[in-house]
Amino acid sequence: MFGDPLNVNYTDSGKEIWKYEMVHSSVDGINFVPGMAYFGSRNHGISKQLAIIFDGNKVLHHTMASSKTVTGTGVLN
Repeated sequence: MFGDPLNVNYTDSGKEIWKYEMVHSSVDGINFVPGMAYFGSRNHGISKQLAIIFDGNKVLHHTMASSKTVTGTGVLN
């Protein structure tokens, strides 16, 4: 369903941790104003992270987080 994890780690007790991340980003409208490309560009979106701890073949614990993201270049950063 989620595909391969972005990262796989192990706890001190040997349990497996799978980490997933999804980022959805959109271009801000300022990027389309003539002449503004000289000053840079900007995007905004949402980043979601999922971590699953396995105990053998069973899910022991999971956490999910979501955060807003803003990235840019030049003076619009």
